[in-house]
Amino acid sequence: MFSALPVELIEHILAFLHHDDNQTYAAVCRVNRLFHEIGTPRLYRSINVASFDHDERLHRLQLLIRTLSENLPLTKHVEEISQYVWRDSTLERPIDVDIEVETLQELLRRDLAVPFIVIDYLDLIEGHISEDCGLLILIGICPGVETLNLLGELNHLKYWHDFSQVITEVRHFEDVVSEGSLRTANGATPSTGTSFDTISTVNLKCSGGGELHTDIEDLESLLWLPALQRLHTDVFDRRSEPGPYHSPPNLMSRIETLEIENCGANGEDFHDLLPYCPALKILNIEWPSRGDNYRRFDWADLGNCIRENCPNLQTLLLDHPRDSMLDDDAYRNVVGDMNDEYLQNCHLPGLGSMRSLQQLQSYHVSNIALFGTHRDDSFVPADFSDSDDENEVKHCLENVLPESLNELSVLCEHQGLEHVDIAILHEAGAERLELLTIMDCQKDEWISRNHGQLTASTPELLARVEQGSK
Repeated sequence: MFSALPVELIEHILAFLHHDDNQTYAAVCRVNRLFHEIGTPRLYRSINVASFDHDERLHRLQLLIRTLSENLPLTKHVEEISQYVWRDSTLERPIDVDIEVETLQELLRRDLAVPFIVIDYLDLIEGHISEDCGLLILIGICPGVETLNLLGELNHLKYWHDFSQVITEVRHFEDVVSEGSLRTANGATPSTGTSFDTISTVNLKCSGGGELHTDIEDLESLLWLPALQRLHTDVFDRRSEPGPYHSPPNLMSRIETLEIENCGANGEDFHDLLPYCPALKILNIEWPSRGDNYRRFDWADLGNCIRENCPNLQTLLLDHPRDSMLDDDAYRNVVGDMNDEYLQNCHLPGLGSMRSLQQLQSYHVSNIALFGTHRDDSFVPADFSDSDDENEVKHCLENVLPESLNELSVLCEHQGLEHVDIAILHEAGAERLELLTIMDCQKDEWISRNHGQLTASTPELLARVEQGSK
């Protein structure tokens, strides 16, 4: 079919394909020499063997490494690598065929003749390659990788010891070279020449038959990637190992965006994580249920941690997914409503004032996290506390929001907006926000004020708000 189409149309069609649709790209390459030139860069742009079963995956991984090593011009097209993490990935091959860590470091610095060392190694191991070593080799021979996707049983990342050691030592090497460059180049920091210099995005997705669990120890080595800007993980849990967490000394992550879904961690885990992310500009956390996003988290502890460790934060999003069963009365009778007597009669401090975050521009938060609760009140009353505790602030937006803030979204606790929720629109400090949105816990009912213009999810709600403001 492709051979009957003009080249311009083929290029137009390929532009609409998903970047990892390798089956179509391979078909284009087989048409003729001209189409091969068109399809090859797209075919090798994203390399992925993670979707195959274990034996087939390792076989294809070795074939891929051999193909790229024997045809180095192909490696310049690689922008994305997807690799699988398996519980026994470091246990299967004989220990005497491990490639030395020093050799991997030299490969990453391109101090070796790539085809010679890699092909010799593949011949030596005779099929016993590990996924962590295979990933390091792929990174070593592909100089332009921007995105790294890790899938599978990610709670075994902590056991990729060679992978972790190589990244840590390469990062130390990069820091030494960068410091020397700063002293000699008036602040300019040139590339230090390793294959890690271009990896800016890491995506983690738990899957497989094992335990779906990821904690700070699994993320650790990835945080030290020299050019890391964004890390997304679909699971983040409490540490499985008791005791204090110890990071590699003198290392700080350069990450700017951290996105966490299905967060099962507690405050202590964020105290382990955020101190190593001083450059963080965007922090997105999604809890697995609305309960966690209202009254099941130590907001005061998280607020203190953010203020102490993330001075450059520009966007803070604390969210939860829509509860698809909330409208089911039988379900509500089993799990209970968030407003039960015990929860209503406890005092829960909020995140506290974020006025010290002078670059914060966008803030998405639950009303409980924003203001806290006391006894049966929805929020901390204005006259509740005269203390200096940052987490016991008066119920007033101007006391909790920095002057830099432009956008605020508040997730209210109830199903359907109540009078006390709508009243947030008229809080002192609300008038200076460019965009203020109030939503119920299901995000079905909402009211928004954008540059003074009110809109709502229904005409009835808008009329109710306008009537109340008169």
